[in-house]
Formats: sequence, structure tokens, C-alpha cells
Amino acid sequence: MAYADYKFYTESFGNVVPEADFPRLAERASDFIDTMTFNRLVDGLPVNEYFQKRIKKAVCSLAETMYQIELAEKNATNAAVSGTSTVIGSGGSTTGIVTSVSSGSESISYATPQQIGASAKEWSAVYAAAGDAQKTNDLLLKTALPLLMGVYASLELAKMYRDGLGTEPDLQQAEWRFQNAYSGFVVLEEKSHDDKLQYRIGQMLHTGTGTSKDDEGAARYWEKSAKLGNINAQYALGTLWLETGSGDSGQAVEWLTKAANAEHSAAQYVLGKLYQDGVCFNKDMDQAMKWFRSAAELGNEYAAYRMGCLLLLGEEIPKDVEAAVKWLSLSAEKGNPYAQYRLGMLYLKGEEYSPQVEVAMKWLQQAAEQKNEWAFYQLGKLYLSGEHVTKNVETAVHYLGLCAEKGNQYAQYVLGKLYLCGRDVSRDREKAVEYLTASAEQGNLYASFLLEHLDAYQDPSLFLAATRLLHHLEKLFCEEVQRPMEMKRYQIDRKRRRKLLEKKQAQGHHREDQEPAQGIY
Repeated sequence: MAYADYKFYTESFGNVVPEADFPRLAERASDFIDTMTFNRLVDGLPVNEYFQKRIKKAVCSLAETMYQIELAEKNATNAAVSGTSTVIGSGGSTTGIVTSVSSGSESISYATPQQIGASAKEWSAVYAAAGDAQKTNDLLLKTALPLLMGVYASLELAKMYRDGLGTEPDLQQAEWRFQNAYSGFVVLEEKSHDDKLQYRIGQMLHTGTGTSKDDEGAARYWEKSAKLGNINAQYALGTLWLETGSGDSGQAVEWLTKAANAEHSAAQYVLGKLYQDGVCFNKDMDQAMKWFRSAAELGNEYAAYRMGCLLLLGEEIPKDVEAAVKWLSLSAEKGNPYAQYRLGMLYLKGEEYSPQVEVAMKWLQQAAEQKNEWAFYQLGKLYLSGEHVTKNVETAVHYLGLCAEKGNQYAQYVLGKLYLCGRDVSRDREKAVEYLTASAEQGNLYASFLLEHLDAYQDPSLFLAATRLLHHLEKLFCEEVQRPMEMKRYQIDRKRRRKLLEKKQAQGHHREDQEPAQGIY
């Protein structure tokens, strides 16, 4: 028994299959569904109308695919005999060898006589399935599943196989089900023109999920969705055009503004950055802060982080430490590792507040759990020095090692010096050279100096003492230079200053060689 008739097919699905062929193909399609469902439908369709329609549409989709395969088989035979395409008439239309088809859709492309040859079977899934039982079954399964199971179910299954949720990771299964979902979304969108489907298809095209990556195709779907008022599509289209330069920047800003006015926090954040950086607009920090604040109040962690950094620095806007901590805390509590690191350092240094070591360590450790390299570095230094925390060289080396693996030249230098000097750890020249080389290759002058003087390390303690002395002298010198003009100044003789700098450079130091502060972005 067929689960769908020709009337349902023409009114609710398509018109590819001629009326004379539909009953036979619908029967075959229904039998295939019975096999897939272990004959759970033999007693009749479900009472629920939604599921009834899903099954009927699956039958219609299968019937179309079967019809297309039959056409391909006939034309393949004729092409093999004549070397040209034999035209088959059906329902008043002209058809030939199928070269492309979307499962379940009315859109079919046919080959020209010039295209027909030995490699024709590679042109489409339909043509490849002709005469091959296994490929036919695979194609029919892919055709039926999105409609029978639901494309969203197929999408969720794909995610589970991809991420190993509730099952072993299986990238092949994941990709197959992503493809099913994509095909199903396309079919459904052709019928409904739903803005949510258009947005989702655009996302899959943009990321290359279940289909080939295609930003132009993504933009087409997003634009259709944006015109229907979908704020996610408006944001996605606006950012895509700005990032790639592939669309009109003025139109991109209009889409972003529409989404922002509809309280899309990510669009508000992007507008804030545009005003701050003077891109597409004249630089306007009032407008920038307006959009950052609006996005942050909607819970956008990136906007909250940027607000906090700007208020803490006090360069482009008035400094407000209390407000900065408020926004940084909001961002940190939402899991932003940069905000967690910044808060940790704020509470650790005690420049704006009295030091709160426990709070600082909490945030630094949370940032480290998210693999923030500067959190690794700071925790490593703290445990190595024993400042604020109980000294633990093993823990220090662990954090510094994680930081060094991320390519941080300062962690590499500290580890190299540690293993070279053999202080707190067993001296290991090989490890020392490895870390120092990696650091020196990134321009670290201290690391370069140590590498150049490896053989001079008979007594590392003397060198370290000299290093500390030079750092102390440099600090004194910098403090003297920074004194106000009205205060008495103790001048350093030029020759003395030059000799000091020469000695400093000979030891591998440089006035500008310092740990960089973490940027705002």
C-alpha cells in the first residue's frame, strides 16, 4: 500500500513524476520506508497529522528519486549504444541524462550530447546510482531520512557523532548526517521560504558543514532571510560583507544597525568597535560606549570585557576603576578567559585595590583552565618565586611548560635560564638550549645572550647577582628621570650612563626588553 497519492504529491510536494508513473513508484517508496522502519507502519499511518505529512513527503521524495534513477538507467543504456543522449518524453516535458539533482526537489539538470561519455557516471549521485543496487539504496536512504526522521533530528545526530556525545565519535557518520540535514533544509526552504531555514542554510554554507564552503551562497541565503527580518541573518550578512569586502559596506552597516536596534548583542558589539576604530564612521567614543554598554547589559561577554578594559586604562574615556571591575567581573563570570586574567592581575598587584590574593588566584586559575597563556605564565612565576603563594617548583614548571608550548618567549626564557642555572631544578643543558633557542628566535635578547655565553657558566650565581644589580640600577635611573622638574635631580654623568648601558647590553639586557601587557582586544 502506498502512503501517498498523486493528489497529495502535486498539491504538497512537486510535479516531476508523471501521473501514470506515480502509483508504481509510490508503492516502491512505501515498501522502502517499511524496510527502514521495520514494518512499523503496516497497520496504518500515525494519528498525528504532522507525522503523517512527514511520511507522505518522504514517499514523494523517494518516488522522485526513483523516477530520476530510472531515467538515468534508460539514458545510460542508450548513450552506451549510440554515443549520444536519447531523449525521452514524459508528461509533455523533454528529459535526458541527469547530471545534477537535489533529492526531493523539482530541479533537475540534463547532459548535452557532447557531455556524454565514459565518465558520465561521475556527474551525479542519481546517475551513479543507476544500475548499482548499493548506491541506489544509499541514495534512497539519504533522500528519505531528512523527511522521515526530520532534518533537525539528522542535524542533532550529526553533532552527537561529531562531538562523541552519547556515542563514540564517528566523523564519517557525522558528515553523512550533516549532508542529510543540509539537503533536507534546502528542500524544505524551497517549499516554505522560511527565514530561519534560510539563515541555517547560510550558516552551513559559510562553515562548509554538510556541503562545500561557499560564502557567496551563504550571502544569498542570508540576504533573503535578512529581508524577512531575521536579525541573526542581518548580523551574519553585515559582518561577512565587512570582513571579506565582498558586499556594499554601507548596506552592511545598515543590516548591522537593524539587528542592533532589535537588541542583537553581537551586532551592537560590532557597531561599537566600528565607532571606536573609526571604520565606516568617524571615530566616536560616545557612540562606541553606547553600543558596548547596550551589548554588555544584554550579557555580551566581549562587550563587557572591552568596556572594562577601556574604563581601566582611562585613555580614550575617563578612568573608572569601580565600573571597570563591574564589567570585567560580568565578562569573567560568563567564562571569558581574558577578563579572568585581567581581574586576576588587578587583584594580585593591588594597584587600584589592596591585594586580594585568594580572589586573584581564583581568576588566574580559571583563566588557566581555559588555556590562557598569560595566566599560565603568571601562575608559573608566582609558584616559582613563592610570592603570594607557597613556593612549588613542580607546579611552576608545569604552568611555564604549558605557556612555553604556546610559543610564549618569556616562559621559554625563564625555563631555559632555570635549567641552565640548575636552581630549584636539576641542571639540564639540553633542555636549557632548547627553550632558550625557541625564545631567542622570537627576538628575546636575554635568551640570545645566554646562548652566546653557555660555556661561561661555571658559577651561575655570579651572573644572576650581576643581573639583579643591573636591574636595580636601571630602576633607580628610570625613577630619577621621571622626577618632576621642580624637584632636585641627581644627574648621572654621560660617560657613566654610557658605560652602564654598555655593561647592561653586554649582559644581554635591553631597556625595551620587557613583558608585554595584554592588549584590549
